[in-house]
Amino acid sequence: MGPAAPIPSNETIVRRITPHPHNTKNRPGIGLTATSFSLQPRPEEEFPSWSRELLTDPRELLMSAARGGLDIAGWSVASVEVWQVRELGLDVVADPTEADPGHCLVVPPTNQRFTDKIWSKLAKKTRIIYTHPLRSAK
Repeated sequence: MGPAAPIPSNETIVRRITPHPHNTKNRPGIGLTATSFSLQPRPEEEFPSWSRELLTDPRELLMSAARGGLDIAGWSVASVEVWQVRELGLDVVADPTEADPGHCLVVPPTNQRFTDKIWSKLAKKTRIIYTHPLRSAK
């Protein structure tokens, strides 16, 4: 089944970011953002998986991973406006799942491939909007 309809440009999309040293970056004058490394499709993905903030609360995005058995301590959520993604020549399309009705995909133009340069540009447009607390040492 292919992706559904495009997402409105005025929406915000969010993505889980694991606590790896190469996944977030503090950019002077901007603040904490995702990195190009963390935005690329995961090995099991054809296109990077995001969620529509309108339909999927950022904290719930992390809690769903926790319910799946993952330790989410230190995980973050990055956000970006859909119009900013489109400004780079990419698109955002709905791809709802049973587990996440707000699930969506960032896709390149037809017959084009993602490039490292695109990931870098997109990463600079993201903002880290939530980071789950690390567990305190006992």
